Amino acid sequence: MQARQPRGRTPGPTTAISTRQVLDSALAEVICTANDAYLHDLARSESREGVDHALPPGVMASLSALDGVARRRIAAVPFTLFSMRFNDPSYWQTLLERPVAGQRRAAGDGFGRTAVFLAWHVVQAGPATAGVTLGMSSEVAALYQWMPLGELDRIGGLAQAVMAPRWPTHSAFWQRLLAAARSTVAIETARFMGLQLLAAESLLDPRMRSRA
Repeated sequence: MQARQPRGRTPGPTTAISTRQVLDSALAEVICTANDAYLHDLARSESREGVDHALPPGVMASLSALDGVARRRIAAVPFTLFSMRFNDPSYWQTLLERPVAGQRRAAGDGFGRTAVFLAWHVVQAGPATAGVTLGMSSEVAALYQWMPLGELDRIGGLAQAVMAPRWPTHSAFWQRLLAAARSTVAIETARFMGLQLLAAESLLDPRMRSRA
């Protein structure tokens, strides 16, 4: 007879509600630095015409008002604050198979390359770590595990086009995260909310459930 799940708990994969079990301090620092760079880029984009910011205007305005110290504080969460279709193996397979000839290096795509190099680094630490920090499916992690280093720069430039904030429609998460610029209590709340969103993603996406 199958045991019942306790009330109030959601069954699902062990996608590390406690990321301390899968993140060492060096990797946590690398993720924090990448988040800080992304938030800085995102804040600067508010003044650019024709840029789809993806976040609600009020969130963008608050983000742009942060100084470097405050931005670094909210960047210190154990997951990336950007997404790049890391749960879509067909997308990454297509990029790998795209011919090199005729490709142009897009202007302003530096962070796309940073994100891809970060993803490769995280996957080397372990697919489970990539699932927690990047929301990466096991299939994409397998592609990254064997991806030639020489391909990372090229693919990062191409993948810049799908770069987006993490959970852009979840205003409550971003508001809590921005509140963390002023409160150490709020950062813990934002971290926990982010981990809950990660767990929900893994339940809804069969590609993420495959790692359980």
